[in-house]
Amino acid sequence: MFPVTLWLFFGATAPRHIAQMFSQDSLEVRITNLADTAYCIGAEGQKGRSFGAGEIIYEGSVVLTMMGTVPVLGYGLKLLPWANSDQEFMQLRLSDISLAASLVHLPAAWNGSLRHEKLYDFFCKTDQNPVFTTYAFSIIR
Repeated sequence: MFPVTLWLFFGATAPRHIAQMFSQDSLEVRITNLADTAYCIGAEGQKGRSFGAGEIIYEGSVVLTMMGTVPVLGYGLKLLPWANSDQEFMQLRLSDISLAASLVHLPAAWNGSLRHEKLYDFFCKTDQNPVFTTYAFSIIR
């Protein structure tokens, strides 16, 4: 499993990030809450600002977007530290942290303790069917 993960990162993800780092090209997104409520997650995992149905949760550039209800992906890699904090919500994590900064902060990112001004966390309502999500994700060009 670990060699596959390394291959996926160094064979697929890292080259894209390196190319993006030199091209200064970023992905612009708009994420809208379609459920009744979503929350910004505070520094210690507490619910912060609430977003009603139809409100924009985030609009801006991203390097990485992930969501889930499982905090640890394997080998102690805790990318979604608040994912199982509330059974009603999944964690949505958006990152606009550069590859260089990500490497500098790798230990903190690995154990789930990373806090950064370009790291955005939200609680979003989970759906009974995991294929469908309760937010809209739009790529803006």
